[in-house]
Amino acid sequence: MGAEIDMYNSQKLDMDDFQHLMSDILRAKLRASFNCIQADAVPCTSRESLFLGLINSGMYSDLRGHQFLDLTRKLSPWHKSEFSIESSPVSDSSFGCVNSTMLENRDDITFPELKKLVKDEYSNEASCRTCVGNRNVFDSEGMMRFFADEFHPVDCALYPQIGGLGIRVEIRLLDVVGMKLQIEEIAMGKDAQREFNSSDFPIDASEYFHAKQSVILEIDGISEARTDDVRQIWRSRGYREVLEGRFDPNQERVNKLTPDSVSQALTEVKSRIETAWNPSAFSSPPLFLSRGAPPVLERGRWPVQYMRMNRKFSSFISLGLSMSSQPRLEEPILVNDGLTDGQIDFGLDNIELWR
Repeated sequence: MGAEIDMYNSQKLDMDDFQHLMSDILRAKLRASFNCIQADAVPCTSRESLFLGLINSGMYSDLRGHQFLDLTRKLSPWHKSEFSIESSPVSDSSFGCVNSTMLENRDDITFPELKKLVKDEYSNEASCRTCVGNRNVFDSEGMMRFFADEFHPVDCALYPQIGGLGIRVEIRLLDVVGMKLQIEEIAMGKDAQREFNSSDFPIDASEYFHAKQSVILEIDGISEARTDDVRQIWRSRGYREVLEGRFDPNQERVNKLTPDSVSQALTEVKSRIETAWNPSAFSSPPLFLSRGAPPVLERGRWPVQYMRMNRKFSSFISLGLSMSSQPRLEEPILVNDGLTDGQIDFGLDNIELWR
């Protein structure tokens, strides 16, 4: 399993090891966020904790605790006083929520109630889990849906307003059938890198100066496969090739890169990412502060924010999804023709639900 891999001698992983690695990276990022101290950072604490701290320090000692709390709540309405992430409604302007679909349906929902809602991945209610879908317009094409506009990240109270948490994991798919991966590079912000250095995976991570978190998947040979696998589709339907000399049966690696095999591999990688990078599984600090083997987590997953790829490759994947009778991809596609064929950028959600 992942803890036994010598990453210095071998950069190759199977899917289980890759999932373990991504879970380890997420926990390192959460620990870094939890432990980060910045001079200009404003801690998100409850009003009750704040007031009790003042009482315990000797201030307002002439009032009993509950009298002080009652008085301050009457004098200072929740929406105009110190913001409480535990007690203020999500619709409070200090929360910074821009998911209007959720606010229209549940404008009085509090953060503890929101955490219960987002844990249910099968719920149809609008929440943080469906934030990207609620805030954007999409165009459906074939087995995919595409952003009608550019992706815009959110900036609410559940997203850490600190640096040093950026992450980029670059992997290469060596075998679409055997599902073998190779780690090309892992780059992290300095704070996340500090926490990851004590993880199960002894990998040298380079420093990453951007704020976003992403996994970049490379599948080699897609350009060569584009012609060959169209011929294979017709052959599988009983048609004979006229120009047999143009097809090389010895190109085993290229021959495996059919639209259906590549789409299945992409779907499997996405599924492993969404299972490992699941913020709803870490709703309290003890779940990620422990080091060593990851704790036993509830089953579930968290959708990636987007998948970025070029237009030609998206058509290749869409064809494969229809050929293999796979369900359509619900995660939205960002078209970027600057990416090469076979290159996919998975945008990960930076939300933190332990706050």
